[in-house]
Amino acid sequence: MQANSGDLIRSVEFQPMAGNIDNEFARVDHVHDLSKDLLYKLSRNTDSNLIDNPEFIFSQRSWPAGLGVYAADRWRANGSGAVAATLSQTTSVIPSGTNITYSGSVTITTVDSSIAAGDYLDLNQGIEGTIFNEAKFGTASAQDLVLSFWARSSVAGTFAVALRNNTGLRSYVDTFTLEASTWKLVVFRIPGCKDGTWVTNAGLSALVSFVLVAGTTYQTTAKTWAAGNYLGTSALTNTFSNTLSNVFYVTGVKLEIGNYTPYQRKPFQQDYLNCQRYLQVYVDPPLRGVVASGTALVRCGMVLPVEMRAAPVASYAGSPLAYDGAFGGAVTAIANQYNTTKSVELDLTAGGGGFTLGRACVIYLSGAGAANWYLSAEI
Repeated sequence: MQANSGDLIRSVEFQPMAGNIDNEFARVDHVHDLSKDLLYKLSRNTDSNLIDNPEFIFSQRSWPAGLGVYAADRWRANGSGAVAATLSQTTSVIPSGTNITYSGSVTITTVDSSIAAGDYLDLNQGIEGTIFNEAKFGTASAQDLVLSFWARSSVAGTFAVALRNNTGLRSYVDTFTLEASTWKLVVFRIPGCKDGTWVTNAGLSALVSFVLVAGTTYQTTAKTWAAGNYLGTSALTNTFSNTLSNVFYVTGVKLEIGNYTPYQRKPFQQDYLNCQRYLQVYVDPPLRGVVASGTALVRCGMVLPVEMRAAPVASYAGSPLAYDGAFGGAVTAIANQYNTTKSVELDLTAGGGGFTLGRACVIYLSGAGAANWYLSAEI
């Protein structure tokens, strides 16, 4: 029988090694004519999926509600017009017969039953250039992509996916149709874009969107690269936002270079570390330093366990305390930040006025108090 490119043309044999005991074997592999796609995947030192958190497992911010916020790590729902929605996670609505255990859900919380030209609602993830540059977009060697995912909607309709560059001057759109309350595996081939500007550094290069509604301003022709910022086509049903509590589910999202391969969950720890490249959250961070002012200022820092995409911006919520061994006062503001991709150094204003200049200082929690520290390098 003639073997296809990439086939294993002879079974793997195990033969006893000369001079060794019977249970030691040598492996003899007979692999012939590996396809270019397989050679590429074998040569990669990372997962072939360009999407982080593809099952919506991680939410270091604990699922904040609303549009324009990263409710799940690396994912946010955006919209324009009257519509409002929230992104959350579920383990009870997942595609059967798969190894998937989580899905993300976008639920309508404010109705928009009259879609104006500039209205839209989408769920998106940005991909940085250091990762996306493998696709060689913007060059004559641009490679095709495959976007695959499981989707479900509480109402039947036609929805869209879109891939855009960071300037919104190159867009590729395609549509898919769902029956009510039925999971569907959707697979799209996206031809490589040979023109336009696609960032190759640690900035935003590409944006992947699941589009639930889109007005005429954002509509274009399907299955072609367009010069503009587009999200859908005239084929969209555009009724998803008509009813309160309509919900769209998606999971198992995979964007890969070359040919389609079935979804496989990323190693849990590696996927989490990937997310921490963009966000790190601490309840009791190892911020240590010195009192820089006897009345108000302490300077504290820490080395980051995971290098971030860019120097993060630090913020906090709650009531952290500064303590110099004899006196403690509540942190009231971050006065200055001197952060890098590998470390954080902060000037913190602390109340009380009883600190001693030059003393060592720590940031901590007191009793049952709660304070979260956020280090964000989101795209």
